[in-house]
Amino acid sequence: MNRSIVALLALVPLVALAQPAPAPGATIAPKKPSCEEQRRKGRYNIYFDKVEIEKLVQTVADVTCRTFILPENIRGKISIIGPENGKVEVNADQFYAAFLAALDSNSLSVYEQGKFMKIIDKQRAKQFPIPTITDPDQPYTMNEQMVTRVFKVKNVEIEQLRGVLQQLVTPSGDTIPFQPDTIIINDLGSNMHRLERVIGQLDTRSASDEIRVIQVQYATAQEIADKIQKLFESKGNKPGQRPGIVSTPPPPGTPPSPAGGGDKGEAGGAATLSQIIPDERTNKLIVIASPSGFERIQSLVREIDIPISGEGRINVYYLENANAEDVAATLQTLAQGTANRPKSGGPPPPAGGKPAGAASAELFAGEVKISADKATNSLVIIASQADYRSLVRVVERLDIRRRQVFVEAVIMEVNLDRNSDLGINLHGGLPVSNGQGGTMPVFFGTKYGSSGLPPSLSLTNLVSMSGFLAGLQGPTIPNLTVGGIQIPAFGIVINAMQKSSDVNVLSTPHILTTDNEEAEITVGQNVPFQSGFSTGGLGGLGGLAGMAGGLGTTGLNTSALGGLSGLGGLGGLGGTPFGTIQRQNVDLKLSVKPQINESDYVRLVITEQIEEIASSDPVLGPTTSKRSAKTTVVAKDQETVVIGGIMQDRMVESVSKTPILGDIPLLGNLFRQQTRRKVKTNLLLFLTPYIIRDGSDFRRIFERKMRERQEFVEQFYGATTGYDVAIDFERKAGPLSRMGQIVDKEMNKLENGGPGTGSEKLITPGGPAAEPQLPTSNEPEATPNTGTEPVPPQPQTSPAPAAEEIN
Repeated sequence: MNRSIVALLALVPLVALAQPAPAPGATIAPKKPSCEEQRRKGRYNIYFDKVEIEKLVQTVADVTCRTFILPENIRGKISIIGPENGKVEVNADQFYAAFLAALDSNSLSVYEQGKFMKIIDKQRAKQFPIPTITDPDQPYTMNEQMVTRVFKVKNVEIEQLRGVLQQLVTPSGDTIPFQPDTIIINDLGSNMHRLERVIGQLDTRSASDEIRVIQVQYATAQEIADKIQKLFESKGNKPGQRPGIVSTPPPPGTPPSPAGGGDKGEAGGAATLSQIIPDERTNKLIVIASPSGFERIQSLVREIDIPISGEGRINVYYLENANAEDVAATLQTLAQGTANRPKSGGPPPPAGGKPAGAASAELFAGEVKISADKATNSLVIIASQADYRSLVRVVERLDIRRRQVFVEAVIMEVNLDRNSDLGINLHGGLPVSNGQGGTMPVFFGTKYGSSGLPPSLSLTNLVSMSGFLAGLQGPTIPNLTVGGIQIPAFGIVINAMQKSSDVNVLSTPHILTTDNEEAEITVGQNVPFQSGFSTGGLGGLGGLAGMAGGLGTTGLNTSALGGLSGLGGLGGLGGTPFGTIQRQNVDLKLSVKPQINESDYVRLVITEQIEEIASSDPVLGPTTSKRSAKTTVVAKDQETVVIGGIMQDRMVESVSKTPILGDIPLLGNLFRQQTRRKVKTNLLLFLTPYIIRDGSDFRRIFERKMRERQEFVEQFYGATTGYDVAIDFERKAGPLSRMGQIVDKEMNKLENGGPGTGSEKLITPGGPAAEPQLPTSNEPEATPNTGTEPVPPQPQTSPAPAAEEIN
């Protein structure tokens, strides 16, 4: 904070403390006067020419016997030049008042902290323990020092009074209303006395005055209030005077007052205005006036408050939480229909004496255009000030921080599969004479459940069979083959197999999302599936030979190309078949869209899909199972609900047998095969929502999930090092640590007896001033009042340069 400002004061001191004369005939050194004694008796001349603020504060400390704390960030130079180059004498109190005025010119202030005086930025002074006045009879400073004053009023509304006072406080001051009858003001002591007198005048009202509210529709309330105040002042009746002093005639052309516009018995009396307060938030006028004066004001408002063709203002509103495009779409819906509103000619005045515009206070006055800027997430609004204020109130309600929901789903599935298979394959055969000296084979037998030749006929088929196998095969029949295989005279194979499959699935997908926003989590894999078969190899070569044979007939090297046509027969060999592969996603998917209400209930639109590989066949490929649920539920915060499930118990029994023979008791088992399968399924889907309100909820969920992971890892892999989030506790600490840091910081401050923070400097009184010297440039100089004319500094021959801000 570097400044160089020249302050011209009527009374300006230069530090010089008069030394008391020794008693006549004294032979000992005079007693050194105390600082307080010098402060009471001293008279000072002052002349500062671009002096460092630290040196100025040191001089003030010597004169006033006060100890100052000067922050390191306050830098700059100050020039204080008094009349006649510092020849005017002032006492210590006047010197201190001049010092406070100089600080105020540099946007600085002083407040008392124990035995110290601390210099701070004036804008922040109200946040520090400045003097607070609660008793009307309690005296307080009249200097340029910030004070807090508490006022209690009896006759006026607090908000009305605040509207007036807010225009009278200094830029660094403010007003704080406390309903119903108290207002707190922070401002300079010199201005506080003026505000006290103003409040004393406003806190009185004539019995004939009334308080009414007028809605301003097209213009701004401030502009109309200014015009009405000027009109009444020009007639000699200033706002704040008691009514009945001046009777103000109605303006020329003013229409007669509508019925119910005021008390007819008093309409002919004095038209007086006690106070008019514009409320910018609602664009209304708060009027305290006599009934006749109110009628005049209401008539003026009707004439002035009319729409102007082409009126419009561009405003930009930056959103913090909502999406600009979504909010713009909502506001455009509200603004539909305003484009065709008439732009001239105000609406007819309402009947019944109600304030103008009250019936349409919530409607847009003119055309409204709204667009969204995606890059800055802001709204560009073209509207009148009244319409813009209405839109801002809507936007503020829409642009709120939405809560979040952590949704945890649980999928519990148990599958039990029992499969048993028992079958017998047998055959027999012998050669029979065909009557021509030859033989022919005669066969009988059974075959169940396997491809190719019967297992009893060819042992090669046993390779593809699983489970328990037992059999017997006789000698081959001589001179009898089928497909190159010699046929045994008899054979029998017994196959028994039992399968069991138990599946226990526990899945807990979870996801975090914002209120009324859809979120989805997918976990799975991309699995290859066989989609068909194709052939290739020599078949393609045969097609190529056919093409060559066709070219041989064209006469182009017919001897060579025509010879290739003989390879066309290779096409009959076909080719090696191969399967084509197509990959598909097999995954678990959870989609959730929550909506939180004010009672901590959550409405959830849920889509849950579980797809997994149920089995795999070496020829046909994998088989998948799919389970899905789509529903809408309402659950309370941290309440677990069952959203769906299935319980299935299936028994399948199949029998393959030879007719008649398979039905023979006991013996029929040789001519049949039995398969039994029992499947049980239990599937349950749970869901639990957790509403996130603050950072502590995030922390609890994080710690719980880390514990679950650690338990899982320890169960399968033993103890391992977990994941620790890197946190700088010097910047982020718990409540006790933060409290300790605050206490240490306060105790280290100079005003609390500590060593200081390094950003402040302690300036203490330095005792009596030195002997008088001629003033030099940039140095404060003191001259004691010893009864002789003080030596003034040499006047400057050229005008002082203008003050400039030092960055």
